Amino acid sequence: MHMRFVIGILLLLLTVSGQAEGGWNYPVSKDAFYAVAHGLALQDVRRHPEYYLGTRLLLAGEISGSERKEDQVVLEIECYPLSEEGRPLRDAQSCGRFIAHSTRIERETYAPGRLVTLTATLVGARQGEPGLPVFTVGEIHPWPSEGEKRERLRRSFRYQRWHDPFCHSWSAPYPYRHCW
Repeated sequence: MHMRFVIGILLLLLTVSGQAEGGWNYPVSKDAFYAVAHGLALQDVRRHPEYYLGTRLLLAGEISGSERKEDQVVLEIECYPLSEEGRPLRDAQSCGRFIAHSTRIERETYAPGRLVTLTATLVGARQGEPGLPVFTVGEIHPWPSEGEKRERLRRSFRYQRWHDPFCHSWSAPYPYRHCW
């Protein structure tokens, strides 16, 4: 009996900590996370982009511009430091701008003002603008805006009957029979 109790507690702890489901709660995949150069900052790349060609970085920021060129979407991103969850820290000092392009993303999803976290490979610097690195997107995660969060929360409550204590099909103090 004692052994069952110990095993039950261990399983509960594993489930609560997220380890039973894989335990990875970061905006990019494990493979992408471990493939980046973690000790390298965007400021270093901006100073000497030719030294770091082909290097993959983990970056975060706010999209300041987006445009479609031929078959790819080009994003201009204002870089911010990462939080522990991988979210851009918008209140911190900016670490500069960079350009990211991809053929696998939709321009409408990545509109100006949206926060993103991405892995990207350095492919060069923009012509005529020294210190503006250009990256190819590996993985990208768009963070929901405050309005999207509120809408998601509102929708989750709208379709669940348990949030209204007077919503019962058999007795309701309201003059209508159905709650929704």
